[in-house]
Amino acid sequence: MSNNKKQKTMSTEEKNQGQQREVDAFAIFGMKVEDIVSYDEKEKTDWSKIFYEPNPEENKPTLALIKFLPNIYDLSNPILQNFSYKLPHPDNPKHKFRFVSPTTVGKPCPVVSAWYEMKESDDARLNEIAKSLKRKRSRCAIIQIIKDTQNPELNGQLRLFRFQYDGDIDKLIIKKLKPSKEEVETLGVKPENIFDPFNSPIMILRSTKGDYGRDFAGSEWAKDDKNMGMMIPNDDGTMRVLSAKDAGNLDIQKKIIEMLKADNVNINEYYAYKEPSAEMLALVKKSLEMLSNGQLSINTSDDDEDHEETNATDVPITTDTKKKEPTIQETKKEKPKGSSAADDILNEINLRKE
Repeated sequence: MSNNKKQKTMSTEEKNQGQQREVDAFAIFGMKVEDIVSYDEKEKTDWSKIFYEPNPEENKPTLALIKFLPNIYDLSNPILQNFSYKLPHPDNPKHKFRFVSPTTVGKPCPVVSAWYEMKESDDARLNEIAKSLKRKRSRCAIIQIIKDTQNPELNGQLRLFRFQYDGDIDKLIIKKLKPSKEEVETLGVKPENIFDPFNSPIMILRSTKGDYGRDFAGSEWAKDDKNMGMMIPNDDGTMRVLSAKDAGNLDIQKKIIEMLKADNVNINEYYAYKEPSAEMLALVKKSLEMLSNGQLSINTSDDDEDHEETNATDVPITTDTKKKEPTIQETKKEKPKGSSAADDILNEINLRKE
């Protein structure tokens, strides 16, 4: 490009910038003190208002009733899934960040490529790193908390609920949605829509503190005669339990839609896969390079701790995990209360049919 053309281009750019500055400059005459944001603090997200995460303590299991709800943004896909990796942060090796893998949507992943190269390497150290690059798989659904014995203030509220891919909750859901061929042909079991707002099974969610996180092994579906609809608030603040006879009520339908569209249960915003940014990909690349040349290491002992996060959201990861085989002493741990405790809850919210 000639000098004349350069000068002409720069002159045009400078002119445009000058016009922009002039428009901004006149804004000072209407400036109010509340318009000044220099010292504003970034509002922190309260994740407890978004995700439902029972908090069992040692020898203190939790018990709750939950109802699964439809994904209003994708009716045929009410349960989403993510595949992710935890990698050491190049600038803070003691912490990890979570990278949601593009394999979630069937696309190539830089971590998978690096894993394969390390796995096939003749370097034993790289082989060990490859073993530590474990992909975590989780799912997420929208639920209504029917009854939480530990946190009654949550009763009736909607949350997002994450659980382990192929874990206890996942298997319970599959059992309802897709019963086995043997169950269908021999026992006459039929698939059930657990997301029906007016009449569907509810889950008895039992949670204990496992070795690597929450353990939902004691969870189960309530009996068929306990099926119920959503709970919606009445004008006086009480809660109304819906039934199949409410299905044609337009006002109730509008209320359900309003509840499902609430910002705090926007599953697309807080869980659905998002394409990683250029910055995230650069961070992943740097972490993998430093792992490869020995500048970083993966500490698998804190694999479930929450540190810096992800190209999806900054949501801490805590999902149900399998426990190790218990020792003799560990078998004395208190287990979640059995069916009698669950029946007490069901009775309390008038779900038992006389």
